[in-house]
Amino acid sequence: MSSSTPEKAEEKQAAPFSMPSFGTSAPEGFSEQEEGIARRADWIWIFGVLGILAMIFGAITYIKVVAIPALLAFALAYALNPLIRFMCQKGFSRLVAVIVIFAGFLGLLLGFIFYLIPVLKAQFLKIPESFSRAGAVVVPWLEKLETSIPEGLHGVVVSLREGVVSLVNELGPALAQLVGSIASSTPGIMNVLIGIGLLPILIIVFLLKWNALVQRLMLWIPEWARAQVTHRFRELNEVLSGFVRGQLLVGCILTVCYAIGFSLARIDMAILIALVAGFGNILPYVGTASGITLASIALLLSSSTGWWQVFGVVITFVVAQILEGFFITPRIVGNRVGLPATVVIVSVFTFGELFGFMGILLSVPVTAVLRVVLKLMLLRYREVSWYAKG
Repeated sequence: MSSSTPEKAEEKQAAPFSMPSFGTSAPEGFSEQEEGIARRADWIWIFGVLGILAMIFGAITYIKVVAIPALLAFALAYALNPLIRFMCQKGFSRLVAVIVIFAGFLGLLLGFIFYLIPVLKAQFLKIPESFSRAGAVVVPWLEKLETSIPEGLHGVVVSLREGVVSLVNELGPALAQLVGSIASSTPGIMNVLIGIGLLPILIIVFLLKWNALVQRLMLWIPEWARAQVTHRFRELNEVLSGFVRGQLLVGCILTVCYAIGFSLARIDMAILIALVAGFGNILPYVGTASGITLASIALLLSSSTGWWQVFGVVITFVVAQILEGFFITPRIVGNRVGLPATVVIVSVFTFGELFGFMGILLSVPVTAVLRVVLKLMLLRYREVSWYAKG
């Protein structure tokens, strides 16, 4: 299939500017004027990126209904755009490529949802029986423990037993009340429905108009600084795209490992737990912690849990973490972002506290962007004459 003339023109417009390799600073042999242009262009890029980040988090804070779907759509379009570009290079028009990729993505999503609905329904039906079984086991154990402890701890155990009994008896109605309160929150439900409705539309628009959007954004940059600023954005794109592709591939590999292990251990919702644990690995320890929690809940809710299942789950997590830490991540992701685990954890908690769930999702890529920006800012700051003279 041959691409149309407008599509070819649009592809050519994506990178119309020459790209001198300035690197981190102007190379030797450049005139003082060229070095000054590179320096000023870098400062434009630095403040431009910081301004974009400020607008993003401002939008998340004050116009969530539109901002969150738009950001999610932009992120998905950014991840899918290399596939679109590859299909365009093979002769497809951009419209056909977008339709094929989006249809495939939507088909996978719907298939997973249809798989998930009956599994979740079966698990919810097991909850009352599981709490009754837990109460029948835990409460007598606490009563037995109450008769064999020192007198000073007697009141603590009595309170604990009463708390467990109260929890078992009241958790069901409390959950029902929580679901009812969520269902009665009309504005909240409307916001969610609006976001869900906007998401696919925005994804298609971003994918179709990606090159034109990039071209228009470039026109905001002064012509004398355009080449250097474009170069900086391409450097940043290499870091982020390498990180995204690497993490998605690591997530796929870990998901397969977890799915095989959980399926062999015959725990309920094995695929769902594997997806959460595998792709949650983008945030250090979050995927593992979530996977362990969900796997423990699945084991507790199972009507026929054996020690071999617990052992199978433990072995699955141990083997997956060894493979991920020593082989998968070092070979696939490597040092593309260069963020220590402690920095990532602090950024996750900080952005999560300030901006909620979207802050958690954006914490790692935003921290990677800030690292690149601050590194360049420090380099240019050290080139200031009064810094060197003291």
